Amino acid sequence: MLDEMAAGHVRLLPPTRTGLERLTRAVSASEALTQARAAAFEPTRPEPLMGPDGPYLRARINL
Repeated sequence: MLDEMAAGHVRLLPPTRTGLERLTRAVSASEALTQARAAAFEPTRPEPLMGPDGPYLRARINL
């Protein structure tokens, strides 16, 4: 899915992309669960802003 996003075939919301990127760091489901339990949870909080072309959202990606 991340390859498809990089190629421009699909669009992913930041929380989905972040979750998939974290999963790619694990070599097994067990390791993914261990990493998830050890990670500090910090939600992605988009900030609404106004730019010269109109409103947009800015969000820090929590990797």
